[in-house]
Order: sequence, then structure tokens, then C-alpha cells
Amino acid sequence: MTPEDEEPSARTLAEEIRRGVREALPHPPSAADSDSPAARAWEQAERHVLPSVEPGASLPSLKRAILRLLRVVTRSQGAFNAQMLQGARALERSVAELRRDLDERARRMEAGHDILQARMGLYETPTGISAAPDAPGAVTNGRSLPAISDGLYARFEEEFRGSREAVEERQRGYAEFFRGAPGTVLDCGCGRGEFVGLLAQAGIAAEGIDANPVAVALAGERGIRVRHGDAFSFLRSRPGGFGGIAALQFVEHLDPGSAREFLGLVFDALAPGGRLLLETINPDSLYAMRAFRLDPTHRWPVPAETLSLFVRDAGFAPKEIRFLSPVPPGEALEERGENERKLNRWIFGHQDYALFAERPRD
Repeated sequence: MTPEDEEPSARTLAEEIRRGVREALPHPPSAADSDSPAARAWEQAERHVLPSVEPGASLPSLKRAILRLLRVVTRSQGAFNAQMLQGARALERSVAELRRDLDERARRMEAGHDILQARMGLYETPTGISAAPDAPGAVTNGRSLPAISDGLYARFEEEFRGSREAVEERQRGYAEFFRGAPGTVLDCGCGRGEFVGLLAQAGIAAEGIDANPVAVALAGERGIRVRHGDAFSFLRSRPGGFGGIAALQFVEHLDPGSAREFLGLVFDALAPGGRLLLETINPDSLYAMRAFRLDPTHRWPVPAETLSLFVRDAGFAPKEIRFLSPVPPGEALEERGENERKLNRWIFGHQDYALFAERPRD
């Protein structure tokens, strides 16, 4: 047999061996995995398990004959090595998934630890914050609030409303509305102080008030200017004292009479030209009403038209109603006609809306 005849035979045998290895390894590394340790190991293993004669090598025919013999002898070992590589790649993927899961668990544990620390601090400090008049389970201004502990509600907000970073991202666009306001901005029901912090970052003077001492303690740990107390009582004590007032996800915790009372107090607490921002769940969206029912402290789903009427009745000049938080992609119906469009509006409409208004200067 001439070297010319032997060369194609060697190539054929090499291809058979490669095919056998690929059968043992159904899912070899993809191009996307080319930089992973397992992919590099596969590449090195293939070079050693299935060696070839480099172009220009001396004694090529002899070397090909030796390789031909070795490939037959080591074919089973090559398949075994390929299986080991497959297992390594699967293990690498599992470790990556486990790491992501642990990171998420660590974030949740850190949030829970912060809440626990805040709760313990309230009990351990001799001058700790006492329960506010409108704390959960109390009756204030005609409002009977559900009996749910402050610490449990702080956990509820972390789990269902979102992390501090997620809430800040949703509220970030509101800050510019208060730029140039004629005085300090007050955030009623400020919770952990996300919006107060955003306003401070934008160079806008702001403070917050909330009835939940655990949330207030969490805000205080971050150096955010937040006080514990009843927003109704605080507004009564500061007529004309603010340039802007925000109440984000607040009015749905009130009954209609208390909502009207709150808007009247806000009007009196604002300086002429002062700005009002209200954000609440959109009850015209059936999809959004699940979030409304999820919170045990919610009292009244407020339609945008009704809230606008109440705002005008209190003396404000409404500026805009902005619908927010669209339903996640893929949840709504594909609009092929007018019927799907109508169903999307009433079933899968925006989950929240914001009302912007101003106290007239005259």
C-alpha cells in the first residue's frame, strides 16, 4: 500500500473515532460556551485523544500508521473521556445555577436581617419609638386599620412590593415634577424612604413620614430624613409649610371619607403653587386588582376619575393623569381586532396611575 492510499484510510478511521466520541457526547460545547473551563478542557482532550499529524511533519506515513493503531486501541478510552467532559459541563452549569440561587437567597436574607435589626432596635432602645396613632390595628380619624404587626408589614412590602432598588427604579421619574417647588417636599406614607432618598439625590429638599416604626428605622439607618407619626396629625400642624406633597400607594389604604379629608389637609399644608403627586393601583385593570387584594391593609380601590374629582373638589388644579406599570409582555392578549383591544384595556390595563396636580397661586 502506498502512502497515498494510506492517507485517506487514516482520515477515514479518524473520522470514525470522532463520530464515536460525538455519539458518547450528545451535546458538545457550543460556541457560546467557548470560553468556559469545560469547553477548553474538551478542546485539549480532543487534541490528545484524537491526535493528528501536523502538516510538514517528518516521516508522515510512519506516524500515521502508528496513530492508526493507537486510535483503534484507545477508542473506548476516548469515549470515556468524552463522557467525563459531559459530566464536567453539566456540573459547571449546576454550580452556576446554584450560585445564582444562593445570591438571590442572600439578598432576601439580608433584607430580612435588616427588618429584624430594625424591629429589635425599637425594643432595645429605652427611648424607642412608640406606636403611632395610625399604626396597624388602631383607629384614627375614623379609620379602623387591620391588625397586622409593623414588622410583618415591612416583610410584606419587601416580598410583594419589591426590593428598595426596584421601588426606586419605579419612582425615579417623579423627582423632576418637584424641581423648583416652593418649599420642602413631604412624602406621606414614605415607607423605607425610597422616594425621599431620590429627591435628596436630585438636590430637592425632602422629608418623609410613616406610621410604621420598622420602616422608619430602616430609612434612618440609611441617613434618610424620615419621621415616625400620623400623616393626618402632622399635616394639621404645618399649614402652608410645604412646597410639594407626594403620597405614593397611599390613598388606597383610606376609605372615601378619609381620602377627602386627607386631600383637604394636603391643600392647607401646601404653599401657593405647591405640587401634589398621588400614585395608586388602577382598579380599571382586572390584572392589577390582584395586587390590590394581596395587601391586607388596602381599603378602597380608587378609580382615576373619582380621585380626579376629589382633587378638584379640594381646590387643586389637576395637571395630568399618567398610567404606569404595563402588564408584563406575553400576559396580555394579542390584538387582532377591536375586541382584543377592549379586553386588554379592561382586563390587562396598566397596573398603576399617577395624578399630578397643583395648588393655585391665587
